[in-house]
Amino acid sequence: MNSEQKRAHDYLKSYCCRRRMLHAAADEYARAVSAAEHITAAVGDSGPSPSPSASKMTDAADSMLECADRAAAESDGMAALLAERDAVISAVADRNPLCGEILEMYYKEELPVAKIRIYLAADRCHPYARSSVYRLLDRARTMAFQAMRDMGVR
Repeated sequence: MNSEQKRAHDYLKSYCCRRRMLHAAADEYARAVSAAEHITAAVGDSGPSPSPSASKMTDAADSMLECADRAAAESDGMAALLAERDAVISAVADRNPLCGEILEMYYKEELPVAKIRIYLAADRCHPYARSSVYRLLDRARTMAFQAMRDMGVR
């Protein structure tokens, strides 16, 4: 793998990690909103005279809502980063559908080369040697680097 392919690999391999982070941020947002709703409902049931514990509960609900806002902002940032990586893979697929498909299977679906080889053999009705799949993957990485450069991605 040359330096261009290595840079493309490093950029694209973060796809799955960022996708997991996006799902974690979305889950954190949902938990924080749910907790804030439960706290607010409990405080609302306490009656018209606010007690010191109700004040603490309200502060806790506000804290949960702030946490939810931070999680939503983080989620938006992760979604933008995933969209950049999708754009690179799409640009490769526009130039060479097979290379785009290989990048998608390898980086987005996290399939190992052995499974990609099996899929290609079944889909293309043509057996692929393991070394051929690696060469195609390297070619796809080179194309991804060129797409990154064209798009102005670091």
